[in-house]
Amino acid sequence: MMQSMTGYGKSTFENDSLKIEVEIKSLNSKNTDIRIKNGFLSAENELKIRKLLSQTLVRGKIDCQINFEYKTNKAKHRINPQIFDIFYKQSENILQKYSKNIAETDFFRTIMQLPDVVEPEEIIDDKIWDYIYKCVSKSAENLTQFRIQEGKATAEVLKNYLQNISDNLSKVADYEQDRIKIIKERITNALKENELKIDKDRFEAELIYYLEKYDINEEKTRLSNHIKYFNETMCNNATGKKLGFIAQEMGREINTLGSKANHFEIQRLVVAMKDNLEKIKEQILNIL
Repeated sequence: MMQSMTGYGKSTFENDSLKIEVEIKSLNSKNTDIRIKNGFLSAENELKIRKLLSQTLVRGKIDCQINFEYKTNKAKHRINPQIFDIFYKQSENILQKYSKNIAETDFFRTIMQLPDVVEPEEIIDDKIWDYIYKCVSKSAENLTQFRIQEGKATAEVLKNYLQNISDNLSKVADYEQDRIKIIKERITNALKENELKIDKDRFEAELIYYLEKYDINEEKTRLSNHIKYFNETMCNNATGKKLGFIAQEMGREINTLGSKANHFEIQRLVVAMKDNLEKIKEQILNIL
């Protein structure tokens, strides 16, 4: 099943003493770029989460936000020395500026009541770590389901663009006889303008040569096959890279068709095909 690289997944765990919430977002990227936002996981546990996300989500710019908190007052608390130091220095400067005196006990009590000076000391034991890991795993699964749904929507868009190319390709046949007539007239007029004597047999041979040179049946056949292959690939766990390769081959055939066209209406059809192919390439960038 084709997947988009854009996705969102969320999961929560909650009991009487704690609450865990995990959100994962992903955007398109050529490589795997994982960012984990948390303030309590050990390096070892964070590495395990990175491995899980890399294996499950494969590719993309992935942001994982892990929120964890105790719901009771049983959590231990600690003073954040960095924040305390900032508030202490700011308060001291203000007191000196206005020549105010304050009792030392009141001074410290005031600072201790300021935001984030005293914070809970999160203790992550093995049991809680298991809950966190399961939440991350579930969020990744939810994100994958989101990607699959987005992939289905993208597939429908791609099919419409492919159908447009196919429709324009089928219209080329309407102008092929007129195109051959134009080529014949162009060669005949060139000979007349230069007042050259025409050897009928040689003229027919040269005409056949030019008609073969500008023949577009092979390009039409190959482009039609590429469109069919693109559709088949989308239905069989397509990757963005593989679809990109097929789109490149389609582009080569469309360009060659345009260079051989020698007909205004066919050129217009080629431009329309190129326009739809560029839209396909844009969509492919967001496919896993």
